[in-house]
Amino acid sequence: MNKKILAGNWKLQKTRNESKSFFESLGSQVALSSVKKIIACSPTLLESARTYAEGTGVEIYSQNIAWDSQGAWTGEISPLQLKDIGIFGALIGHSERRQFFGDNDETCKRRLECAAKNNIHSIFCIGETLSEREASITRKVLEKQLQAICELKISESLMVLAYEPVWAIGTGRVAEVPQVAEAHAWISEILAKNGAPQYQILYGGSVKPSNFKEISNVSHVSGGLVGGASLDAKSFLELHGCLVL
Repeated sequence: MNKKILAGNWKLQKTRNESKSFFESLGSQVALSSVKKIIACSPTLLESARTYAEGTGVEIYSQNIAWDSQGAWTGEISPLQLKDIGIFGALIGHSERRQFFGDNDETCKRRLECAAKNNIHSIFCIGETLSEREASITRKVLEKQLQAICELKISESLMVLAYEPVWAIGTGRVAEVPQVAEAHAWISEILAKNGAPQYQILYGGSVKPSNFKEISNVSHVSGGLVGGASLDAKSFLELHGCLVL
């Protein structure tokens, strides 16, 4: 049986000292649990955070990855550079990358393919905007975003999905449990219909300790990709507690 997953996305937060304090507060309390634990952080924190996280069982991921191993790609970070500092995972296709920095289905596919070829684990993010949900085209949007996944058929050992309704990220709004269940069921059905592996699917979108337990018990939900609630060690421990069997 696959492990439950708790992935924290620190976004553009924390200095090295703040990162150190977080892992010191986390300590070894979660090191031996059955939950897979991940923190995705900014490039300047990657190497130091990996060092600070030793003994906690937390893996450090990049928040992005280039679609090429090297070349004239100013501002990008390559899989070879990540492996050189002991980082073996990355977020791909987060809604903020799509919305504000020009990533789209094609560039996300290229990033994902490059990551997989270099044995970098990925959390591939998908999800609809508020206008798309209100137009009742959520499933259509998910099918389009999943097309690359269905074509590449990357090993389940190298990738998980994260369903993040864009309208619920950082807004305080959370998808209702039936909405979460419906979207995750759709994703599973789309993968099956296209002969793709049944990847684990995380839920993200204003997740906090008070709602995570109920969400994590929904069918096809394998854990969470958490933003603000992952910044505080106490909150991270509470989220972790929601997943411990």
